[in-house]
Amino acid sequence: MNNFKYNIDLPKQMLEILNTNKDLIIQKYAIETNYSIKDIELLWTDLQIYLTHFTEAFENKQVLWEFEKTMYQSFETNSFFIRKKHGNVLICMPYNAVIPLLPIFLISFCVFGNSLILSPSRKTLETSKIILNVLKDLFDRNQFRIELYENGGENAIKQFVLNRKVDLLFFQGSSKNRNEIYYKCINNNVELIYEGEGNQISIIDSLITLGTINEWLSFCNGRLCTTPKIIFINSILFENLHTSFENESNDYDFVLLNEGVDINNNTDKTVYISEYNEINEVILYIQNNYEYGLQVSVFSENPTRIVESLTNELNISRVTVNMHPTFQNSLLPWGGYKKSGYSRVCDFFDKATKTIIVESKQIN
Repeated sequence: MNNFKYNIDLPKQMLEILNTNKDLIIQKYAIETNYSIKDIELLWTDLQIYLTHFTEAFENKQVLWEFEKTMYQSFETNSFFIRKKHGNVLICMPYNAVIPLLPIFLISFCVFGNSLILSPSRKTLETSKIILNVLKDLFDRNQFRIELYENGGENAIKQFVLNRKVDLLFFQGSSKNRNEIYYKCINNNVELIYEGEGNQISIIDSLITLGTINEWLSFCNGRLCTTPKIIFINSILFENLHTSFENESNDYDFVLLNEGVDINNNTDKTVYISEYNEINEVILYIQNNYEYGLQVSVFSENPTRIVESLTNELNISRVTVNMHPTFQNSLLPWGGYKKSGYSRVCDFFDKATKTIIVESKQIN
């Protein structure tokens, strides 16, 4: 790939430093995001897993990690872009991605000799500064070149993309300005990797309670891309769950999905629910009305047919099966389809044949 020398002990050293400063980082992040300490600690676990296995992924080993097969698959099939030498890279990140993703992006891009300009959300600027500060000596010893830009992503694009000071823009955030950013990159010969929002769908066939749904909606204040925004419920279960929604809303507005509703622009506190009889009805609706391609979550005692239908008929990056939200690996997937992800770094064949990640774990 390139001749940059990789320090094999670097991920371990990085994790030790981060863990030493864990309380400081998490407490600041909780203040800036209003996430609970418990929720952030769950995100921190994903960071630990990634850094523990980073060398295996870096060396392109084909033996999957015993307990983290889906994350290895994601790194191998969907994240090839971070294992390339692009040159100067501008990273724009939203506030809900600082933990676990910021340290991961730093090490992933830098070990291949890229120079980074980091433009985090101004909402989490102090957390970003702490992470960079505690890792500074380690980065200096390994000759990492990292610059912090404090004036927000929009200004960073004007400063570095329009002036052609970077070779790659890695953008995470809303798809609202996707077309504008895309054309700015094209016109200035800057490669683009665009990861948009998730606006996730859940399909409930069985094996789930209202308590689980409420926990999912409240995890990290419902601000993650994997927070369900649309819930399709099997007609056998619909009446009971619908009544439960109305009696215990958990500060969310559960709205019946009627014809003419734009499911792509629901607010943070709106969750659309709909009754279905056959999974084909759900797939047809998604194909005709849904503009995202990040994740669909399935809850069923017999999920095989549903999962096969989803993976054969839909362009999505990930399907989770019977997974409590706190069990899900927040690092997955890396990008998606449609508004959830765009990149002209990957060629059409790679994008069209990208493996759909299926992650499964039984709810306790």
